[in-house]
Amino acid sequence: MALNDVQHFFVLMLENRSFDHIFGLSGISGISATTGQRVGVDGLIGKRFFVKNRSGELVQIDRNINRALNRLTRDIPHELGDVKRQLCGPSHHGPYSDRNITMDGFIADRDGTDPTMEDAVRCVGPGHLRVLTSLAKEFVICDRWFSSMPGPTFPNRMFAHAATSGGIADSPSHGQIALRTIDGYDFRNGHIFGRLRQKRIPWAIFVHDRVENMSVLLDGISAFGAEMKEFSQFAWELQKRPFLPRYVFIEPRYDAILGDFSRGNSMHPISDMMNAEALVKDVYEAIRASPHVWQRSALIVVFDEHGGFFDHVPPPAAPAPGDGSANGAFDFKRLGPRVPAVIISPLIPKNRVDSTVYDHTSILKTLALRFGLAHLTERDASANALEHLFTLSSARRDTPETLPDPLAPRPRSRSVPEMAVGAGHLGAPVGPFVLAAAAVNAELKGPDAWGSIKDEVRSLDGRSQDDVADYVTRVRSDASLTVGATAPRATPIRGVDFGGMGDVSMFAARIEGFTPRDEVEGRHVEAWRLGISQAELRAIEALRGEGEQGRHEDGTRVAQAGGDQETSEAREEVG
Repeated sequence: MALNDVQHFFVLMLENRSFDHIFGLSGISGISATTGQRVGVDGLIGKRFFVKNRSGELVQIDRNINRALNRLTRDIPHELGDVKRQLCGPSHHGPYSDRNITMDGFIADRDGTDPTMEDAVRCVGPGHLRVLTSLAKEFVICDRWFSSMPGPTFPNRMFAHAATSGGIADSPSHGQIALRTIDGYDFRNGHIFGRLRQKRIPWAIFVHDRVENMSVLLDGISAFGAEMKEFSQFAWELQKRPFLPRYVFIEPRYDAILGDFSRGNSMHPISDMMNAEALVKDVYEAIRASPHVWQRSALIVVFDEHGGFFDHVPPPAAPAPGDGSANGAFDFKRLGPRVPAVIISPLIPKNRVDSTVYDHTSILKTLALRFGLAHLTERDASANALEHLFTLSSARRDTPETLPDPLAPRPRSRSVPEMAVGAGHLGAPVGPFVLAAAAVNAELKGPDAWGSIKDEVRSLDGRSQDDVADYVTRVRSDASLTVGATAPRATPIRGVDFGGMGDVSMFAARIEGFTPRDEVEGRHVEAWRLGISQAELRAIEALRGEGEQGRHEDGTRVAQAGGDQETSEAREEVG
């Protein structure tokens, strides 16, 4: 099976665009990945659609869909309540179900006199996104990839890592920011990086900013760990022989705090689309320029959620994660709107269109099949994997070495407003990044400072954008001094062995000492030092109590504590 020939999986997750917004007018066609027939993508060409404004009046959008702006001056609402109105209509207040989904409420959050109300239903014209379009035509475009839930960036990115959002359906509130500052998001069954770590399968996260990224919010992930790398080193790392990471997740530059997303390259609507085009080009060309990696690789370029932009395909039902998490506003039994996704690999035939239903947990399902991992939740257990796409026994020789240059950025016609901060809460779009900054600050200052860090985060609630920016800038400055410092080896608590990882510290040297009050507290503090997640620690503690072997809550085996055996996957020669 060609999937077993893939040695390196790369995921670049961009932001806030729907499938119709990006590819609805592209006119892309290709060979169906499932039927072998010539098909076109399920887009907007030749179709007419009507949506309802806040007053319930019908607005025809087919005359405007080819006038998407290169950048917007404000975000389009896309929290859970907003998305339910977008999918079910402006007067919808009931459940999110097949019977209620009409896909006609995408301007329901806009006043009928608002001159920018059509932003949500405008779509990118053909030829505007040269890089993404070239990749979609050369490899596989997926026209049934849905976001994992009908909401914003934060919960959808958590689904991509953990097959659950832990019950979170909106951007984190200030209360959640304060509570989660220190502990990270402790998903009951852990996340993909913890699973790979347990199997001793190398992985890496490349970031543009160690502070403004969401990966550091995962329990057990350190902003200064060996697996957290600067994107500026991406091309250089790929030239190493062997290139060790088997799974690489790439975080774009968000520029959420200081620039209100305006200078980022995540494809956030307030940033220039061409910045993201340039990032995709850089990622592809760096991998392509490393033959020992490229010939056995797969790159997935996907968007975290639709960002409030129009899409005409109703999201299907999906199983809830079943991990014990709950949210009174949503049961997690339905996917969110379609998002763009392109699968890139020399082990895939040229010019394919795949209409298989996917969501972000399909990435986890594919990794599980490839590396022999157990599923994290019921969502990824039932997700469709990408394995059927990898049908070539040897790498194609006709893949492009370079991609077209992005179009030149267009000048701004309107100024970007300040971050929306209402009385009593941090702005929803930047809340996760304040949380991330607090988590990094906790790493820098150590356990003795946890209380004061939480208090400082709470005090930011309702403050000005400048105050929030000052806090994040201060943390970033402290973090920059720490990067590159040599971390001392952690000394395990007497009699405690953390699964063979007791001699590796993922944290930098500025962590302060902490004297535990008892052995249990000592284990948790040492785990915090080592970057071991709470889910992993529970498994290790269960193993200590059961003997040489134990099982996770989901039934998967854990390795013998203190063992140093590597799996065949980790020993397999790379390159």
